[in-house]
Amino acid sequence: MEFGEGPPPFDDECCPSVLGKKLWTLIETEKINYAEDYHGWCQKFRSEMETIEIFAKTKDEPARKWMEDTDFAIRMLRCVKIEELSAFYMEQLAAQGLYMEKLDKRRKCLADYIDKFTILMAEETRNKKTDEKPKKQTNKQKHGNKNSKRSNRKKCYR
Repeated sequence: MEFGEGPPPFDDECCPSVLGKKLWTLIETEKINYAEDYHGWCQKFRSEMETIEIFAKTKDEPARKWMEDTDFAIRMLRCVKIEELSAFYMEQLAAQGLYMEKLDKRRKCLADYIDKFTILMAEETRNKKTDEKPKKQTNKQKHGNKNSKRSNRKKCYR
């Protein structure tokens, strides 16, 4: 590892987001009325989940390597008593750790909402099916058709 090397790009500016910063703030503070459009939100959240997963997979290996190298560098710097540079690397390592925790929280949040919306959409579909069941015919309606056929037959034979 070269001293002075910064962390791999692993923050909100580098992670493409379908939802954006403002919307994430609203989601995290729970200020959105999802009931208006479960299907739309579920689709947006699935897209965001895919984006985060792809980003994490492509950045995971370089980030892990950087963190291991940084941890090693910090221990070496402490051994030779260069505290300022070790403190600098500790701050960067801590910042990356916090961002990784943030991504994990977002993944969990998205997964929870996707599960919740899937259940609500299934209930909606079930409710629509029960509303659409045909109404039962009354006896008069059922037998009315038979009686009219009989009366037509009687007229023909007379």
